[in-house]
Amino acid sequence: MEGLMMEPEGKHRNSIMKQRILAVFGLVEIVLRCTLTMNDFQGLMMVEGLITELEVWKLHRQTLKVNRGQNPFQGHSNKPKYG
Repeated sequence: MEGLMMEPEGKHRNSIMKQRILAVFGLVEIVLRCTLTMNDFQGLMMVEGLITELEVWKLHRQTLKVNRGQNPFQGHSNKPKYG
């Protein structure tokens, strides 16, 4: 039984340790890539959300102008169209 439980020695042990270290670095790389991908995706979602909010605000502003009888596609003038 003792022979089965012995640790490998010399070059074989170094080879096993090297494989373990490479495996750990491989896992770290995978986790890092997944994290960065999720952050990029989240950033894109936030940008899309801000653009959507801006578009809603512009649409609301145009609606207010139409309700006041103004041209919604003109500059920032607050003068009524007919007045």
